[in-house]
Amino acid sequence: MPPMLLMMWFVAAGFFAVFLYRMRTRRNMSALSGATLGWIAGVFLFVFMLAIFAAQLSGPGAWNEFREALKAQHRTDAEINQVMDLMRSPAGIGVGIVLSFLVVTSLPAFGGAICAKLFPRRD
Repeated sequence: MPPMLLMMWFVAAGFFAVFLYRMRTRRNMSALSGATLGWIAGVFLFVFMLAIFAAQLSGPGAWNEFREALKAQHRTDAEINQVMDLMRSPAGIGVGIVLSFLVVTSLPAFGGAICAKLFPRRD
């Protein structure tokens, strides 16, 4: 899946979390409370994605499939080896988890703030 489409899905997740919450409770929300609810949805999304990613990489032959996927992107052998070494190092895993957490939680928070601001309650 292209990265831009994936980012749009993350924003949509926060947007719909706030949208569904507001439909169910009929409460008015500020942009900050919408962002908070979107961020919480992002945390759940991050945990879910982390579990799936860990399960996929623990399977037999997962690293070979990952190497083939990188080859399909027309990467050189030096680039592939560099990425594989980074993915197997503790520092690379830590940086990847932190950056993924920041992206996967901030985009739904943005979507939640947008939803709360776009659809104010009308009495």
